[in-house]
Amino acid sequence: MANKDPKEENLEVVEAPSSFPKRRWLISARFIPQEQDVLSVALLDGKEYTFDEAKAAVNKFLKAEVL
Repeated sequence: MANKDPKEENLEVVEAPSSFPKRRWLISARFIPQEQDVLSVALLDGKEYTFDEAKAAVNKFLKAEVL
């Protein structure tokens, strides 16, 4: 029986949330077409976003003050 370090016994493996580029969110079934339109202007090309980040971008856009 091998001696285990007690610090290693309680470690949990936590996976980072999946992130996807703008183009993937624009065709995602997780957003209705109107939200996909918002994402097309709210997200930057070349950057990846998690679902929570994409949803937050939609909410921020929809709550923005209209000038």
